[in-house]
Formats: sequence, C-alpha cells, structure tokens
Amino acid sequence: MMEILKIDNLYKSFGKTDVLKGISLSLKEGEIVSILGESGCGKSSLLGCIAGFFEINDGSIYIGDKLVASKNVYLAPQERDVGVLFQDYALFPHLNVEENICFGISSLSKNEQKQRLSEVLEILNLNMLLKRYPNELSGGQAQRVALARTIVARPKIILFDEPFSNLNHTLSVKMRKEIKNILKEHKLSAIFVTHDKDDAFYLSDNIALIKDGKILDYGSAKELFYKPKNIDSACFLGEAFFIDPNTVLDEKFKEYLQSKNGILRPNDIQISITQTPLEASVLECVFYGDFYELSLSLEGHIFSIYHHKELSKNDKIYLKLSDKESF
Repeated sequence: MMEILKIDNLYKSFGKTDVLKGISLSLKEGEIVSILGESGCGKSSLLGCIAGFFEINDGSIYIGDKLVASKNVYLAPQERDVGVLFQDYALFPHLNVEENICFGISSLSKNEQKQRLSEVLEILNLNMLLKRYPNELSGGQAQRVALARTIVARPKIILFDEPFSNLNHTLSVKMRKEIKNILKEHKLSAIFVTHDKDDAFYLSDNIALIKDGKILDYGSAKELFYKPKNIDSACFLGEAFFIDPNTVLDEKFKEYLQSKNGILRPNDIQISITQTPLEASVLECVFYGDFYELSLSLEGHIFSIYHHKELSKNDKIYLKLSDKESF
C-alpha cells in the first residue's frame, strides 16, 4: 500500500512547554491508525500539527509526496487535503443537514455537488434528515452528518478527534462499528485520537501509544498486548506486572517471562489442581462480578490473577502457565 502520511522526528512546543518530542509515524492508504494516550500526553497536539492548526518547531510532515510542514515550511489546513471530525462535530447551527454537508464543496459546480451529496447520503443513510437543523438531530445523527461533510470533500486523510466522547456507551459502540465499516468499505485512510483502549482495539490496524509527547510503542493490538516493549506500554492496554526473569528460581517460569520481556498479565497464570513448583499464597481476594481477582505472592513477587472461585487470605495454591494461545 502507498504511504499517504509520513511524520519524521516531529517537535512541537507551546511557549516553553515541549508537547511533542521526536514523533515519527506513517499512515498507508486505506489504513486506520489510532493515537492512544492519556489526557495531556500530546495526542491532540499531534493531530493539530497534521491538520495544520499548529506550526511545528522541527521535523517534517509529508502528505502524499507533498511537504506540508517543516521548520521552514507551513501549508494552511485548506491546502493539506485533510478532513477533521471534531468531538463536538462543529456543525453550523443556522444551516440544515444538506447545507452543512455541502458547505466545504461550495466552489464546485452544482452538478458535482449534487453527485457527491448523493454518494455520501447513500453511504451514511441521511436522506430523511436533509432539511433538519443540528438542534433537531440526535448525537449519532449529528456524528453521521459531520462525517458526511468530511467525506464529501474526498480528503486524502480523515482525522478523528475523540469522536465518541460525547456519546453514551451503547451509541458509542454502534457508531464505531458503523464508522469502521464505512472507512474499510471505501478504503479511506484515517487517524483516530482517543484515550479509550476499546475504541483503539476495535478500530485500528495499528496503534501508537503516546506518553509525555513521545511514542512509547507501536504495532497492532495483538503485538502491543502480547509483546509490549516495556511495563509502561503493557499497562496502557490492561493490568500488567513486571517480574525480572533473573530473580525467578523456576526455569520454566523464567523462560516464559523472558519470552514476554518480564511482563505478566493476570490471564497468563492459572491455578493448578495438581502440585507444581509454583507455590503461591493469597494476599487478597476481590469480587468483580464475573470473576475474582487474586493478589498473590510467589517467591517474593506480587502479582494478580483472575479466578472463578473465592479464596481466603493466606491460602496456599499451586500455579501453572496459561495454555491460552498468545501472539
């Protein structure tokens, strides 16, 4: 697939605050990438640099074969062929749905506008809403209109800024499924900025984990979950514990930890019904509805596993490595 976006060693500061510190990232045609991180990590600033809302301090951004940003180059947002879907949708309240969708293509001929409008209405099922105004739309309808307004301009890349943050959970799940289907069916290239692991897992071909303005890890959801580079990366995507393999006595357990960079997840270990070399004691048992989380001590190392039965503090148990398939 052709590379449609290339970011190389990008730096961005606001005043004396460095918010992006050497970001390098690429996006292929038809690919979906999520930028995942906590509030304040720099993910929205990265989106703003790609879109052209901010000038950059150093590095470069190419869209296709065009240099759109560097230390000495800056192309305005309208010159970058990038569409942005904001978390508040940014619909014009005084325009109806049809007028909102066509706003960005008003320079085209009436015939071309009509053809493009027809295409996006069919894609997003908006025919019945054309004459409604934004205050007459539900959250899901408003999001579809905002997406239609973006797609109708046929940008090379669509940027999504926390697109599901204003929706309840049920609608959020429904909309992310709809949007992914649309993007994949029409081979659209997209970047999602999100703090939600589930959104990133569902939507993405690849995920960039960002912390303190740097990319902590990058890869598919499976790669990041099963083979994280370090404990910080692992904890982004679920509960995880670090155990130095060199401090473990049991050779089989040591080899297992070495294969996982010393990172252990609760599902990696199970309770054995027979005696094994891995004898642990229960420190705490917490009920979570579908399972119990057991905090355990093994050879002085403390970590948690999930179990279907309640156990008592100080119970002695034997452990085995999970037979669950890993990446």
